[in-house]
Amino acid sequence: MHLVKSHAAAAGKSLKVQRMQQKLENMMKEKPGDQLPLCVSIPVHRKQVDVSSIMKRFRQVIPDPEKPVPRIFHIDLDHDVS
Repeated sequence: MHLVKSHAAAAGKSLKVQRMQQKLENMMKEKPGDQLPLCVSIPVHRKQVDVSSIMKRFRQVIPDPEKPVPRIFHIDLDHDVS
């Protein structure tokens, strides 16, 4: 697990995730995989977090446990989220 965190806005967190995604895509070019995205972005911008909608998004992209595929889960939290 790799966690990218900062309390400051515009600190390059999303850019770091994009670069990680590019590296993963380059690694996976050689290996056939499923059609699910390698990077899943989940924006959370409301003051109250709707956990069920976040879990629903996770369930949509969870790969087959018999065929593990690396994934990047980018949970983009707004600073106002509690």
